[in-house]
Amino acid sequence: MIEPEIAFGDLEDCMEVVECYIKFLVKYCLDNLADDIEFFANRQGGQKDLKEYLIRLKKKLLLYFCLKLMIPD
Repeated sequence: MIEPEIAFGDLEDCMEVVECYIKFLVKYCLDNLADDIEFFANRQGGQKDLKEYLIRLKKKLLLYFCLKLMIPD
């Protein structure tokens, strides 16, 4: 749950919250969905290193959520 105090934060505070949430999601997936991730990684074709893939995914998700905070629908 995101704390209500974030309403009084600035963009850096929002980015920190988003980054922490993405780290939590990735860690949760790695801890609880290892079989599914392995299955997915085996089907990725040219993807050699899952860790590098997840790092790139985290950066893309972080950018996406930051943009969504700055430019709401």
